[in-house]
Amino acid sequence: RAGPGCERKLVNAGAELLHHYQSRWEELHGYNEANARQAEAVDALTADLHRHCHQQLAGIQQLCLQVAQLPKLQQGVQQLMNTIGELEGMFEEVELRLVSLEDVIETQALQERQLDERFKLALYGEKRKGHFESLQEKLEDDHLLMVHQLEEKERAVLRERQQAFSEVFQEDLEAYRAQGRIQRIEACPEQQRVDLEDIDLEGSEEEQEALDQFLATAD
Repeated sequence: RAGPGCERKLVNAGAELLHHYQSRWEELHGYNEANARQAEAVDALTADLHRHCHQQLAGIQQLCLQVAQLPKLQQGVQQLMNTIGELEGMFEEVELRLVSLEDVIETQALQERQLDERFKLALYGEKRKGHFESLQEKLEDDHLLMVHQLEEKERAVLRERQQAFSEVFQEDLEAYRAQGRIQRIEACPEQQRVDLEDIDLEGSEEEQEALDQFLATAD
């Protein structure tokens, strides 16, 4: 059997051993917790790295796809450039056509103004012509009226003269019948100049009958 001193040593040794294991366990527990935290961090980092790699892969795939489309894109750009060139040519042609159209419009406007002026001139000419025709008709009417008035006046004068000659002739005829001769009558100054055109040789029917009777009696 061990003495009390030996038991005390064993108890102390057990306590030290227990303390040692307890310390080691606590240390290991701390390591485990630290490892767990680091594992979580590594997991998060791995997830981020995986996500980043996936994004990079998607970007690379998209880039490869776009690079594969470069020939078509280049062809499309070339076609677009050709189309732009054609459009430029068309724009130039349209511009020339517009300039020509402006010239045509100006020419047409000038012709329309000329036609308008000619139409106005024609209307003015017709108006003046109508005015001149009206004036001519009025002058002709006035002339005809004056001629008619003069003719009426001349007829009246001739009738007066014929009446005077008829009265003188009747007086001479009566005097001849009564006295057998004709008295010489001096003509009035205003009656001295008588045109042959103013003398009506035929006279009226009564004067003609009287003249015939006078000539028959004279025979």
